[in-house]
Amino acid sequence: MILVESILGNAADPAWASRLAGATVDTFALDHWEAQKNRLRKKTSGGLEIAISLDRGTFMQDGDVLLSDEAKRTAVVARLSLRAVMVIHLD
Repeated sequence: MILVESILGNAADPAWASRLAGATVDTFALDHWEAQKNRLRKKTSGGLEIAISLDRGTFMQDGDVLLSDEAKRTAVVARLSLRAVMVIHLD
């Protein structure tokens, strides 16, 4: 198990996009409830077990880079699957 205590960056950032271009990216899939937690333990799509322990008030966003190993050209990136939201207008 690997402990992640901070988010390294986001894959949408041009600097990270270029670093991840040739890397093997493992996905850490989260639903909208899991993304709201700052303490979480779960496996990636590749089977790597990760424990998340972020500071209070820090939440994961889609594309957050959790782990990166430039020597091995591998990374773990969070992917969020959001559900549809029902909006009720009270006018």
